[in-house]
Amino acid sequence: MMMVTQLGSLNAWEQTSVKPFWKAFLGGAAPSADTIGRVCALVSSDEIRRIIAEVITRARRNKIAILKLAGFQILVLDGHESHASKRRCCDGCLERTLSSAHGEVKEYYHRHVLAILLLPGGCLLLDAEPQKKGEDEVAATMRLLTRVMLNHGRSFDVVIADALYTRAGFFNFLTKKGKYALAVLKNEERHLLRDADGLCNLVTPVVARKNKVTRTIWDIEGLESWEGVKGPVRVLRSEEQRTVKRQLSKKEEEEKITWWWATTIPSSILPAPEAVDLGHGRWDIENRGFNELGTFWHADHVYRHEENAMLIFTLLTLLAYNMFHLFLGRNVKAVLRMSASKLHFARELMSGLFDESGAYFHWVPP
Repeated sequence: MMMVTQLGSLNAWEQTSVKPFWKAFLGGAAPSADTIGRVCALVSSDEIRRIIAEVITRARRNKIAILKLAGFQILVLDGHESHASKRRCCDGCLERTLSSAHGEVKEYYHRHVLAILLLPGGCLLLDAEPQKKGEDEVAATMRLLTRVMLNHGRSFDVVIADALYTRAGFFNFLTKKGKYALAVLKNEERHLLRDADGLCNLVTPVVARKNKVTRTIWDIEGLESWEGVKGPVRVLRSEEQRTVKRQLSKKEEEEKITWWWATTIPSSILPAPEAVDLGHGRWDIENRGFNELGTFWHADHVYRHEENAMLIFTLLTLLAYNMFHLFLGRNVKAVLRMSASKLHFARELMSGLFDESGAYFHWVPP
């Protein structure tokens, strides 16, 4: 309830714990903020993940709309750093050394990888996995993907990721599981990128225009120069040109950006313009996922600085996020949804916690 109503901290919740709602909701006195933090350090993350999977399974059985880009259901992966501190640390903190005016200083931080299933106008948060000491983000992602395949394997066809995931092991894993991979290709030292760049002169580009952006796309298929990848790879190069109006000078300038992607999706089922649209779909994890989670759902707040407690609070945030958006999408009429923001509905729920009459929520114990 603290997550759903977006209170933002255990101390903020504790100030509502004397309200009539909690006695009816819990069937007794509410625990303290310290107790909740201490218990969350002991709770099994598997149980919270099971509940998240059950909610999403029920949503799919109830025919919730899954976004399809170019006919594919999309899963987006990316890492997120929840917080950083030069003073506070726990056994699960990652460490790095930063340079400052006073010399080198050690910084402690936590990072986790999020799996997001795209929906029309929103998303469902499937799972999260923390990065552990001595490993990189991709190692944490492989654990996450293995679990997501078991719990949500039928929910997506394509996995989209950034340049960090352009690795042979990542692509081979998805191919073995019957999923397509699409990732940004950046490192100019890669043999794959150099070979594709050289072959662009032999390929006639396709010109497409979308949202005032003109794209010139080269599509090179059947490349086998990526060492370690089992099977041919397709590379897409997109030179994108748009007119940008600068805020200070008010002048319009032509801006050109070049994008590269590597994918296992054959051109026979996904033409080049649609493949580029799919590649740009990765930014939805920033707009629909991390930005909203951090700004409104307080996902970056440290409720208790302990490794397991931080994971539990993250998973509870994912669960609350999913249930809140499913409730709005399935139970609130479209006319009412369009008349107010999601923040408004969250504040409506929060107001019930402060209702002295206790009549705002009608709670029937199971």
